[in-house]
Amino acid sequence: MQSGTLEGLTGFDVILGDHTNFQYSGTIGGALVVENLSKGASYARVSVTYDPATKSVTKAASTFITPFASEVTPDPAVVQVLAPYRTQLAAQLDAKIGVATDTFPRGNNIERLGEVALGDLIADAYRTTYNTQLAIVNGGAIRSSLPSSYAPQDKTLRRPAPGYQAGPPYDVVKGDIDSVLPFGNTVTTRTVTGTQLYAVLENSVSALPGSSGRFLQISGFSYTYDVSKPVGSRVVSVKLDSGAAIGKDSATYTLALPDFTNEGGDEYTMLADGQGVTREPDALVLLNYVQKLGTITPTVGQRINAVK
Repeated sequence: MQSGTLEGLTGFDVILGDHTNFQYSGTIGGALVVENLSKGASYARVSVTYDPATKSVTKAASTFITPFASEVTPDPAVVQVLAPYRTQLAAQLDAKIGVATDTFPRGNNIERLGEVALGDLIADAYRTTYNTQLAIVNGGAIRSSLPSSYAPQDKTLRRPAPGYQAGPPYDVVKGDIDSVLPFGNTVTTRTVTGTQLYAVLENSVSALPGSSGRFLQISGFSYTYDVSKPVGSRVVSVKLDSGAAIGKDSATYTLALPDFTNEGGDEYTMLADGQGVTREPDALVLLNYVQKLGTITPTVGQRINAVK
């Protein structure tokens, strides 16, 4: 949920958000806006006072409730039923696929505000796998750091969590990849013109300095933007990794991206033109890429640069 999409919204007294692991309670556009942490980590109790005489809400407030499920003793019968399924899942998800020399961070909206090492890694996986000139992935698609909070049964693995062997380096397992890219998006390849690419990048930085899932992580090119400029006129320059400039013209470039973005999600309507070849699930693409590299290091490639 993005605050920018709510500021012009009217006719609501309470709005309950979801989809992002971000706890929030506040007033936006005259409405009480509430969102909990993901996976039942917190709950909200919302109270509303309604005046029948005026047919209006006179008061709305929320209180966050911390669940106590962790203090409940598991039912042995239920644990026994779940045991074989957990064993099967562990056999699939605990398999080591590579080593990270350190954590690829995600959280506090960093992937929605600027370039991050994990975004570079995912976009590189897209571009390299399908040999395109360019690749983009929306920050909102990235849902966990790498290694993630996934908890393998194998305690001999090196993990950034209590109960495992110390790191760095850390062991990366299949379950991490599903945590990073959980939505089942499919990579799509297509062509874009220079004019389209500029429009894409303008949309990417349009919410800055606020955070937005539309902010793109990129590969194969770099660009500079100026947040002091009006929305729609912020992209200053774009160039390929070779150093060749990309103009706002009809020249075409091959591009790999999530199907969500290619179909116009996050207001990328300039891409919803029916183009695109469906490839493989994004999680599989990243998994294969990490396996191929073997060892991965979190570095930020200075691909996205703000005018200072």
